[in-house]
Amino acid sequence: MYWGTKGMVSLGVVSQYGVLVSSYLGLALGYLPGLRMNRATIALAGSALLIGLGLLSVEEAWQAIDSTTIVFLLSMMVVNANLAYSGFFRLSLITLIGLTRSPLGLITTLTFGSGLLSACFLNDTIAIILTPLTLSLTQALRLNPIPYLLAVAGATNLGSVATLSGNPQNILIGSFSHIPYLDFAQALTPVALMGLVLQVGLLAWLYPEVRGWATCAGGTEVRSQTYQPLFVKTMVITLALLAAFVMGVPLAKAALLQQRCF
Repeated sequence: MYWGTKGMVSLGVVSQYGVLVSSYLGLALGYLPGLRMNRATIALAGSALLIGLGLLSVEEAWQAIDSTTIVFLLSMMVVNANLAYSGFFRLSLITLIGLTRSPLGLITTLTFGSGLLSACFLNDTIAIILTPLTLSLTQALRLNPIPYLLAVAGATNLGSVATLSGNPQNILIGSFSHIPYLDFAQALTPVALMGLVLQVGLLAWLYPEVRGWATCAGGTEVRSQTYQPLFVKTMVITLALLAAFVMGVPLAKAALLQQRCF
């Protein structure tokens, strides 16, 4: 009986780690070989397997979900979608382009601009929205798009470190720790800025063509297109949302109330 129980426990441990390793491998690769599954499906299938194998109860699975993070993410997606539809992110990129037309200047402005937007909004949204705009920009200026896409990809992650609203990990930290928004930003903003500076240096080192200060040839085809009524409404709501964060209103509550205004 002892060895039987011990064997069942060992089998359960092996199964548990097998599911976890397979799930994390799929999440890292973005897919599981031979299966048409994206990351969300992999995570859902992994959790369902743990429940099906009896390694996790349904009640324990529900308790593992942080409702504050889910509510905040869904609410911010609504806010970000309206910002995108109103033309805010396109206008932001056009404004950054207007500051400089040199390769090094563009790398720098893209890095710090993407980082700032990611600190205020969700980094995934910024990466998704700015990627096609960056491709259009580099095509119009006849530049190699790779370093500029890397600038956006890296800066959206680095900049999101600065605030509780920057990425889901920080939202979880804020939900469990109840750290005030400004206290978190005060502690992590220097870290984010240091990372952004290092990124500019690394990209300039790895890609010699971005080191120049000469104005790029070609015209800019990325034009500002805003829907004024939605733009004004969205900016008022967004500024009120950021003010609520600074004033210490709980993230999920503030985001949920603001997205209900749309």
